Amino acid sequence: MDNAEVTVAKPIFVLVIREVLVAQDIAMVIRDLQPDAEIVMARTLDDAARGIPEGRVVSAFVQMRPAAFQQSLLAQRAMADGAKIMLVDQDDAALAALPCAKVLRFPFTRDDVANLLLDIRACA
Repeated sequence: MDNAEVTVAKPIFVLVIREVLVAQDIAMVIRDLQPDAEIVMARTLDDAARGIPEGRVVSAFVQMRPAAFQQSLLAQRAMADGAKIMLVDQDDAALAALPCAKVLRFPFTRDDVANLLLDIRACA
């Protein structure tokens, strides 16, 4: 038996957010809470879904209407992985289309993001 290091797959957090500074703020909170996380920041759903290994998406922060998100490959992958879905800058009415998601409203604080990451139930 050799002493090869066992590599553990890093959890993936996906951010599809229009404003780069907002995405960076959210990424900073994720890194604080889970330093080993891999963070994928993308401008489009297709870019985000490309190349993400199956079974590793922990959470997806998306800044778009739920109906648009639900039709995407990223949504299918995230939900299959049991990921937590956060709708960024949406109102409560948006939850009707994706009831298991949570909403992160602007302006938000570090604690708002942390509480969502710690408390939200996964979409199944």
